[in-house]
Amino acid sequence: MSTRLDHLIVTAPTLAEGVAAVEVSLGVSMSAGGQHVLMGTHNAVLRLGEDEYLEVIAVDPEGAAPERPRWFGLSQRVTKPGLAHWALSGQDIDAWAANLGLAAEEVIPMQRGDFEWRISVPADGHLPEGGVQPSLIQWDAGGHPTERLPDAGCRLLALVLQHPMPALIQACLESVDVDDGRLSIQHNEKPGLSALIGTPGGERWLLAET
Repeated sequence: MSTRLDHLIVTAPTLAEGVAAVEVSLGVSMSAGGQHVLMGTHNAVLRLGEDEYLEVIAVDPEGAAPERPRWFGLSQRVTKPGLAHWALSGQDIDAWAANLGLAAEEVIPMQRGDFEWRISVPADGHLPEGGVQPSLIQWDAGGHPTERLPDAGCRLLALVLQHPMPALIQACLESVDVDDGRLSIQHNEKPGLSALIGTPGGERWLLAET
């Protein structure tokens, strides 16, 4: 069974800053998400299609400090909103995580409201390959977030993965059996992601102006 693109992850110094940056970039409004108690973070979300979305995530100032490093590198200082990571979903997360060399304890259960899922998170919370290697997620209860989000008319058109060793990223994607024509891998000395989004106002590169 293959994996598929699930969501894009924008990290930000504060949730308000991240939401404002995405809304200016894409010209649409985001929806409130919720709190991730285990990680001490909170988010806002934007539907990108039937089963794809974008999230802005930041440290929750009202949340308790977690007993472990936060996910998505959020235990480190974030200086500005940016497209930091992405996630693939599937129904065999333990096998896929093993294919990526993750230990069994690096697949952790998470909850936000009545959503329950498991996701791969390195023990130290870092972004794998600078965020270019995807996390893996398996939705277990509550359905998928897009089922409850309004359609703002946005769609992911392309996701560019930049890395100093493109062959390594290609091997990672092959190991989790993802086949998506919107994905491309480019050589760049600094790892990074770029996303082209179709919006009601035309095609826009996410956060290109920041």
